[in-house]
Amino acid sequence: TFIKTFKCMLFMNKQLFLFLFAFFVAKTVFPQLNSYDSIVVGSDWRTFRVHLPKGYNPLSAYPLVLAFHGGGGNALQFSLTTELSSKSDSAGFIVVFPEGKRNPGVMGVRTWNAGYCCANNSTVGTDDVGFISQLVDTLQSRYAIDTNRIYATGHSNGGMMCYRLATELSEKIAAVAISSATMVSPYPSTPKRPVPIIH
Repeated sequence: TFIKTFKCMLFMNKQLFLFLFAFFVAKTVFPQLNSYDSIVVGSDWRTFRVHLPKGYNPLSAYPLVLAFHGGGGNALQFSLTTELSSKSDSAGFIVVFPEGKRNPGVMGVRTWNAGYCCANNSTVGTDDVGFISQLVDTLQSRYAIDTNRIYATGHSNGGMMCYRLATELSEKIAAVAISSATMVSPYPSTPKRPVPIIH
């Protein structure tokens, strides 16, 4: 009886080991295509959605596109609206959808502090540039990213935020593409390098 019990325990431990090993390999070699994550910036938890292209290879170096929702939007909404996740699969880039901080009130809409706009995040001086700078560093530590090909695109308030990043984070952002927005950053703007713009 003792021998049977011992063999049974060995079998169970072996099965548990194999399960844990398979889980570890799956998480390491085949990371999730979509994940929702957060980092601490100052005293705030800031959230973002990551989409890795199909066939993601951690030994390659991928362009990174940061996609900024408009005022009142969020990461999931903007990923569905823009279809950038599908485009990343066909073109081979990583796309990340950061989320603006929620404003006070019943709706708790998310906006970006793009300078003179928008909502409470602008008036209280939410450090969205600091958030994106820290987010880029975090993403570079976790994923295979080409540091020379980090781009920002956004709509409306998100487009305004792209202009602010072009002026204040030009050492990390290679180029920006803006939809339905204008520049509302504080003047004068003194980027460290010229930043190409599609408006």
